[in-house]
Amino acid sequence: MPLLQALWGYRLTILLSIATVVVGFSFWATGVYFSQPIERHANLGFRLLFDGASDGVYPNGTNFSTGEIIGTPVLTTVYDVNGLERYLTYEQFRDALFVMNSGGGVNMLDLEYQSKLAATGLTAVERGVLEAEYNQKREALRVAQFRLNFVLS
Repeated sequence: MPLLQALWGYRLTILLSIATVVVGFSFWATGVYFSQPIERHANLGFRLLFDGASDGVYPNGTNFSTGEIIGTPVLTTVYDVNGLERYLTYEQFRDALFVMNSGGGVNMLDLEYQSKLAATGLTAVERGVLEAEYNQKREALRVAQFRLNFVLS
């Protein structure tokens, strides 16, 4: 009992100390939260429909690269026409864009057949059948499908 009586006399000091710690921690946590870096993401999927797109060739036979989609002439035009200078510099815009192949089905197919072909005890005929089946399915999945990504820190 004497301990409780001694603490009771300091109750306001103890409560004020606890309130000060809570308020201080709240300010610190808010400061840490708002000082975290912000990163903005956007992406857009698209498919190229011209003949030869899945082979990386234009219809006239010249080679095609996905880098041409975000080439300097294209990006300059997009930047100027849409008035993006209000939001970011051209260098920030250029550096924030990249194109990725989004044919995820091919990756899954590769993993599936990699495990099948790694099985021990396959005869040459069985291996040939599996490889032919894999090539047929891979050809069916070969589509010029991409994703344009924008990541701005």
